[in-house]
Amino acid sequence: MRLIAPMLATAGTLPDDTAERPWSFEMKYDGCRMLASVGGGREPVLWTRAMNVVTPSYPEIAEALTAAFGGRGRIVLDGEVVVLDHGKPSFGLLQRRMGVAHATKPLQRRIPVTFLPFDVLVLDDLDLMSASYLERRAGLAELDSVIQDVGGLPITVPPYWENQSSKIMLNAANSAGMEGILAKRSTSIYLPGQRSRSWVKHAIRTRSSVLVIGFVGSSRSVAALVLGAYDAEGRLVPGRFCLQRTHSLDAPTAPGGLPAAGTP
Repeated sequence: MRLIAPMLATAGTLPDDTAERPWSFEMKYDGCRMLASVGGGREPVLWTRAMNVVTPSYPEIAEALTAAFGGRGRIVLDGEVVVLDHGKPSFGLLQRRMGVAHATKPLQRRIPVTFLPFDVLVLDDLDLMSASYLERRAGLAELDSVIQDVGGLPITVPPYWENQSSKIMLNAANSAGMEGILAKRSTSIYLPGQRSRSWVKHAIRTRSSVLVIGFVGSSRSVAALVLGAYDAEGRLVPGRFCLQRTHSLDAPTAPGGLPAAGTP
């Protein structure tokens, strides 16, 4: 079965309210990109942006997709896998599931994941990638009604908003504690494996004062920093920040011993 590479958004300036062509907006969730194929007489398959198959890592998602759509023609969904903590995505909790080759039942119960499909690329064997964003969203709404009818599945189709103000959407995302927003041209087609200006992402940046308590890694490289921050009651709360890549301690360092800006 051919896996479809995901379409990628471009970081940039959000469309202003005078844009000629209509835009739609989605919230940007703090999770991991994941695509899924189900139906068509085949076993469900889940894969990442890097085209790695991760079906055994999230078996509850595969089982839920089969329960909802296993008897239909092939369906391919694009979305995000998240771990919800009091209704908000927690990347820290998701990290405890990432990289687990075969998630056990106790792990699934302890750290349940949720799949948030925001696009449908194939619907009942029909390729929708040349259809517009709004047409694909209409197909996704039909699948959402099936998910609701089955009930109790770890799958939630996230909302989208048409012809809304970028400023209003940013304020809403910030108030909801979201990672950011995505603006997508309402007429855009799906371009697998391509980064397109038809999709624009905007992250919400926040600043905090933290203490560096320690690090995770070896005596020669750092994979993660152990950080601490004081809560409203003055208690030191520890946490962990995973670096995008491992930093060698032999590299040039900035004050405090951390890798200097621009160091690979």
